[in-house]
Amino acid sequence: MLLMRICVFLFVSSILATCATADIVVIQATANIFGAGHATPPNPGGGSAGTLPPMLSFAPGPGKVLISHVSGLATLTIPALNGPDGTPSATDIPSINGISGIKANVHGFLVGVFLGTSEPANPSPAVLNFGGGGLDTGFSTLSPTIGQTFFIGDGETGTGADPHQQINIPDGATRLYLGFADANGYVGQTGQYQDNSGSFTADVCIAELLSIPATANIFGAGHATPPNPGGGSAGTLPPLLSFAPGPGKVLISYVRGLATLTIPVPTGPDGTPSGTDIPSINGISGIKSDVHGFLVGVFLGTSEPANPSPAVLNFGGGGLGTGFATLSPAVGQTFFIGDGETGIRAGPDQQINIPDGATRLYLGFADAYGYVGQAGQYQDNSGSLDGRFWICSGSHPVTAITNMVDRHDLYLAPISPNPSRHGFQARFSLPRASRASLEVVDIGGRMVRHLQVGDMGPGMHLIELGRDRLLRAGVYLVRLSEDGQSVTQRVSILN
Repeated sequence: MLLMRICVFLFVSSILATCATADIVVIQATANIFGAGHATPPNPGGGSAGTLPPMLSFAPGPGKVLISHVSGLATLTIPALNGPDGTPSATDIPSINGISGIKANVHGFLVGVFLGTSEPANPSPAVLNFGGGGLDTGFSTLSPTIGQTFFIGDGETGTGADPHQQINIPDGATRLYLGFADANGYVGQTGQYQDNSGSFTADVCIAELLSIPATANIFGAGHATPPNPGGGSAGTLPPLLSFAPGPGKVLISYVRGLATLTIPVPTGPDGTPSGTDIPSINGISGIKSDVHGFLVGVFLGTSEPANPSPAVLNFGGGGLGTGFATLSPAVGQTFFIGDGETGIRAGPDQQINIPDGATRLYLGFADAYGYVGQAGQYQDNSGSLDGRFWICSGSHPVTAITNMVDRHDLYLAPISPNPSRHGFQARFSLPRASRASLEVVDIGGRMVRHLQVGDMGPGMHLIELGRDRLLRAGVYLVRLSEDGQSVTQRVSILN
């Protein structure tokens, strides 16, 4: 059998996201990948049909899969033992019942397949070839379609730089299945699972983007309604990620965007100067810091939080600071997230250890009148932050994984303010120093502003546009381009 700890993070624009499978997933060597999405596994090749492959479910949306530290031995041909990358002699198994076949120069390797909400049916997608003249097994990124069986193996490229392979989740996918492709001699119709045995272990992270509105009241975590002892508006319930209990790590990386908690001052995820000192309420601890308007989180278990609340953490002077490398908060203890980085250039993402008994992670903001005293005053909050959120189980370091993936992103935040009368801000990130440009284009396609921004280097940047050159009323596109890729945001200009 194959043992794996796996979690799914979901993109949400509303209140709730789910992480359906943070628990240990057992994948036996008898797991027939061609049974994915069906009531019983197929067996046209004779012998044993094996067992249905384990399934991880998640909400549809763009995301990434990284599988690391796969180890162990499995037997698909007695008495031969092989590791997760398989062993020499070719695999050439055809498609069946809406699940594509697979080709490779090895056999007995770990495979996966994404599916949507419906049962797969013919015609099956194209067969991927991981053998000679094909994709090979050392790819760095892969974008399979729904129903297209793909090679996983040990999850690594086989090179020292950027070693972990990245698998992009296809549009419409809501399930990931993991298993093996077996047949008589590993060629022809699937079957012959009767002699399979053994096990692997692996750390698996599945991550997607999460959006947190500035109205998300962190003190509403675990409650039916957010509290409002400080007056003004109570805001909204904070977004939730749920997972099975057990040891693990959270990495919240590459957080971006602008949130306004004090009109008219938009801030980034790390907040802006002037202190925060908000007390605890209803089982959720308060928080202290030398800044305000920053992204925060809190872990909870299965029950509704209740007093007494845990100790208040101080991220200001004389306290933990905001550039910590690791943090181990208790259940119910509000903690600083900010941009998820230590503040060291090219340094690692911060690592939050999941406390014992935690099954939920909430994300939001701590607001109050003047950011001091009882929670409330969410009525003037606007904007949002988004970031890539990971839960990774297992004992291996995972910081390098997220650094490897996230630093390659090209990002342009939603334009603020929007609509605008007197100019606007473009907040963007570059993955590297290169030839990059920022353009403003009118609805007819005419370029009205062009800036070379590549020499600003990697990281987040903020540029004011439109104040020095008035734009006519209308709709414009702001386009960030770099190395053949581009991202676009829309802005409306008013008279």
